[in-house]
Amino acid sequence: MNFAQRWVPRMLSDVRAQPRVIALLCDWLVAPESGAMIFAGGTGVGKTVTAKALGRELGVVVDDGEMGGFYTIASGDMKKEAVEYAMRMLRLLPFFGSGWRVLLCNEAEVMSRTAEDFWLDALEDLPGKSLVIFTTNCVDKFSQRFADRCGASGGIYHFESRTEMLRGPIQEWCREIWHAELGDDVPYELGDNLGTPSLSGPDAMSCSFRHALSQLGCYIRAAKATQKEVSKRDSAVAIK
Repeated sequence: MNFAQRWVPRMLSDVRAQPRVIALLCDWLVAPESGAMIFAGGTGVGKTVTAKALGRELGVVVDDGEMGGFYTIASGDMKKEAVEYAMRMLRLLPFFGSGWRVLLCNEAEVMSRTAEDFWLDALEDLPGKSLVIFTTNCVDKFSQRFADRCGASGGIYHFESRTEMLRGPIQEWCREIWHAELGDDVPYELGDNLGTPSLSGPDAMSCSFRHALSQLGCYIRAAKATQKEVSKRDSAVAIK
């Protein structure tokens, strides 16, 4: 398991800085029904992570992909053919898990109008124990009919994206990971800018947990390399 896989949240209780969304999803889990949801918010705030965590809460074996009942349509591939294929797959019983199936459609706002119209029909006839989650950075790009359809069957969930609300949780998370990876003897001296727009790239408009984890991983690998070199030097000195 690589660095990112170790620290990406796996269950809803692990997701940070989105208490309202998590509370609503936990309420939905009390009596889950087939339907569609829209997860809306900035890049790297937890939409995809939360979708996978929700799948695990439903008993989907997310790490086994389609065999475990978890399906995806990548951003940019939201065409009628991809939707038709996904709908056929949702009618098959997965090999592993609880029998629930989750289809994650990332950056769904780029779908063609033909695909959106097809979804309006498909969502009326979802198989039992099937959940379709559309993620988007801009929910306003969906037609009102499509947004209303998803809102009626599963809900529209707005993820917190404001920098002032995410900066603190991101930095707290980074410190916890730093000390878990390196021990308490290595001081955390990275400041409070990991994952913020200034360091996340020119296209980032809000804080990003994803970017923070990527940046932190680089610093931790460098710190571990330094630790290893120091250990080698100390061993050489001891031998002499």
